[in-house]
Amino acid sequence: MKSKTEGLVVNIPPNVFLTDWLPALEVSRLADISVIHGGIGTVMTAALAGKPVVGVGMMYEQGYNIDCLVRKGFAERIRRTKVTPDSINEAINRLLYDAKAKEMAKRYAKVMETSCSLKNQKIREFFQSLDTGLLKRQVDH
Repeated sequence: MKSKTEGLVVNIPPNVFLTDWLPALEVSRLADISVIHGGIGTVMTAALAGKPVVGVGMMYEQGYNIDCLVRKGFAERIRRTKVTPDSINEAINRLLYDAKAKEMAKRYAKVMETSCSLKNQKIREFFQSLDTGLLKRQVDH
């Protein structure tokens, strides 16, 4: 957004930080809660951050993604047809003071970190085996 406002007269409040990019996972880990739309990227980032989640999916799969976090015990889904400022604030306040949701979010983040780490290691090993010639590429004749 910062680059989009260059040359324009825009009043940015002093409590707003405007930038073109932020590292999503690191920022999410600083927050007490994530409010997301439920796309797979935001769901994965929120889950890895280990914080409770309020989700409002706009598309079918986004709602489904949020429901997966709800089943894990650290999220609330607000259906897009039911979303209001009050419903979002109420969900945020419930989760901010829900010790069990906070604990479940931390636990699931550890599961995610372990799972991602193991998968990444397997991928690295596979490509290393290609580089070292341990795994030969088969060519159809």
